[in-house]
Amino acid sequence: MTDWQFTPIAYAYFFSAAGAFLLTFYAYRLRPVRGATYFCMLTMSVGIWTLGYILGLLNPTLNGKFLYLRLEYLGIISTNIFLLVFIITYIYRNYWLKPYVIALLSIIPIFTYAQILTVDQHDFFYRVYEVTTVNGLIVSKKVYGPGFYIWTLFAYSTFIFDEILLIWSIYRMPEQFRKQAVPLVAIAALTMIPNFLYITGTNPIAPFDPTPLPFVVATFLFVFLIRQYGFLNIVPVAHNLIFKNVNSGIIILDERQHIIDINITAENMISNTKREVLGRPLNNCFPEFKNHDQAKENNIEVEKEGRIYELQSTPLLDYQQEYAGHILMLYDVTARTRLEQEQNLLIEELQTALDQVKTLTGLLPICANCKQIRDDEGDWQQVESYIQNRSSANFTHSICPACVETLYPDVIKQRKQ
Repeated sequence: MTDWQFTPIAYAYFFSAAGAFLLTFYAYRLRPVRGATYFCMLTMSVGIWTLGYILGLLNPTLNGKFLYLRLEYLGIISTNIFLLVFIITYIYRNYWLKPYVIALLSIIPIFTYAQILTVDQHDFFYRVYEVTTVNGLIVSKKVYGPGFYIWTLFAYSTFIFDEILLIWSIYRMPEQFRKQAVPLVAIAALTMIPNFLYITGTNPIAPFDPTPLPFVVATFLFVFLIRQYGFLNIVPVAHNLIFKNVNSGIIILDERQHIIDINITAENMISNTKREVLGRPLNNCFPEFKNHDQAKENNIEVEKEGRIYELQSTPLLDYQQEYAGHILMLYDVTARTRLEQEQNLLIEELQTALDQVKTLTGLLPICANCKQIRDDEGDWQQVESYIQNRSSANFTHSICPACVETLYPDVIKQRKQ
């Protein structure tokens, strides 16, 4: 049976591991939230990393240290992977995680862990791995090999990419999410700086690995983010995701009325690419839009290249409620406008026709013999005069065949002969 050794600093490592597992439990409860599952896996990996390290440190045997080294590296490698996946998901770039990308990113982690599983059988990862005594504590003595440097280069490359990606996204986030994201950058840096000191031999608390210790501070920072800013309860919706899915054209202007962003729909509407118009004054690019009122919200119709657009202009205010620019929403209303124009033209034509028509209604008193009509004043008028005075109709006279026979029988008889 192994006699475990002990050092008071172990309490810090156990506390750090416990904090990581508590965050795992919290994230597990929020797993329907976007990114919560990956954060759960990330914190669990950190806990495994820390626990594997301290158990390997406290175990005095070489075989025991090899055993817990495998547990430690399971946590190290998975922490690196899930940190990357979590950040990509958190800032809505998860469409990057295509199967072939995941396969390429998995090559070095899988290769590295295969080396760790057989670390006692080769010297590729560690040239030397043996036990030594420092201040009465049996610790591992390591001389790094090529496999270690391959993994370290990969790990630090992905970490730097994580930091750059997160910092770049911070500038595009609303204030609420910016207050979440800035501490994430600090937490990541907080863990990697001690690790860099450890592997470069400038470790201030040698022979202990200081890398897991900042996880204690990270735990408190995450608790603060959770309570103060709803971390994982609300996650940022990427601004370009909105641009991608909205059907209307969007042009965003700064306070100088220069174009600072434009979505694909607007590019198609105005036949200009983002590269062509970005940073240029609105009036230079689209003089048709110059009439929008910069002081208030307004809707106007503009015509460009034979198309008609409804332009909704809304001022943008910063967090101090000061003017910061404009957002222009473009809707293609060509078909609707032309249909309305056709309807208005038809209505005008019908109205003109109706204005020219006068109708006669009610009962008309007409003589049974001479067929004269009595008007409102009691005077009798010929039918022709009565109708002409009360409508737009005009009369032209002729004789029907029956009257011709009655009035001119001789003429009819001659025609028949």
